[in-house]
Amino acid sequence: MNRGSDKANYDKALDYADQAIKLDPNFADAWALRSTIFAGMAADGFMNTGQGFLRAREDAEQAIALDPHSAEGYFSLANIRLGYDFDWEGGEAALNKAAALQPGNPDASAYRAELQEVWGRPDKAIELWKQTVALDPLCASCYFYLGNDLFITGQYDEANTILQKALDLDPQQGFVHFVRGQILLAQGRRQEALVEMQQETNDWLKLTGEALVYHSLGRQQASDAALKELIARHGSDAAYQIAPGLCRSRAGGQSPGLAGPGLPTARLRHAISQIRGAIQEPAPESTLP
Repeated sequence: MNRGSDKANYDKALDYADQAIKLDPNFADAWALRSTIFAGMAADGFMNTGQGFLRAREDAEQAIALDPHSAEGYFSLANIRLGYDFDWEGGEAALNKAAALQPGNPDASAYRAELQEVWGRPDKAIELWKQTVALDPLCASCYFYLGNDLFITGQYDEANTILQKALDLDPQQGFVHFVRGQILLAQGRRQEALVEMQQETNDWLKLTGEALVYHSLGRQQASDAALKELIARHGSDAAYQIAPGLCRSRAGGQSPGLAGPGLPTARLRHAISQIRGAIQEPAPESTLP
């Protein structure tokens, strides 16, 4: 799953996971694998976010119910709690359980790196991402996250080198061109940033990036048009992700990185209050506890 993030790879992986579950419905790791696939498809925009993570949660919980000692089941559950629920304590608890069951798994250092990002410790996250790529040197998304943290800490040259490794492993890896565009913006290379943003494979990020660069270029009409298209295409499945672009255009200030400090909370709330009702992401229809 870390080797390629385009829809064709997801579809193949999902088909294989479905086949494995049909062949052996009691095989916990197959349920955990399908959970990871659904979560990835939801995060990358290949299915409805709420529905995707709901199915991911159901499969992770099924894996754990079938085998309470399934490390993969707990890794999948940690992925959902950290990436969708924003339940840091619950995510860390699931992660610790998984790591205890399967020491040395690169997923453990990867999720711990994500927690360090959440806690505002990018330097610690960088150390953990470097451990992760040492354990799994073919993980394209891991190189992306490492490159993003290097960007956040202002290490632009090293960030570009690492981000290129992500593209070498997976030319369709989402988010990479967006971060490279942000680096170019930070360096004042606006026209190059626009070209970079237009190569982004993730549609909502491509539109977000275009809106940011057009605003930086003083082309407010083009920026507003990109935001309008972004809302029209992704207002129901990426509202949280759309907010930075709207804040950049309406509240001004520095464009936030993917895991950076972003805008001050008061300004962020002000910008969101202006658009609340125009963009709303429905809560997942889950009956799970």
